[in-house]
Amino acid sequence: MEVKLAARGPNYIELEITGVDFGIISSLQEILNNYADVEYAGANLTHPLIGKIRFVLRTKNETSPEDVLTRGLSELSQTAKNLRTVISELLKLT
Repeated sequence: MEVKLAARGPNYIELEITGVDFGIISSLQEILNNYADVEYAGANLTHPLIGKIRFVLRTKNETSPEDVLTRGLSELSQTAKNLRTVISELLKLT
């Protein structure tokens, strides 16, 4: 996995990400777009052969995009942990 900071502003951050499945970034995008302090979170696959993803996060007012991104990543991580627990319990029952 490689992450590069492509651009940054007071309420804006743009990352170039390689080596990560687009589905994970798409899930993060969905989480972030549900936050009231997010104006826009979006991702696109800029180069399908090398798997380069462009990820953009723009926040409202003076909200720090770094703080919002950290919060979103924590929520995504917790969701994955919860899913793992539920599936593990389900498989124990069968």
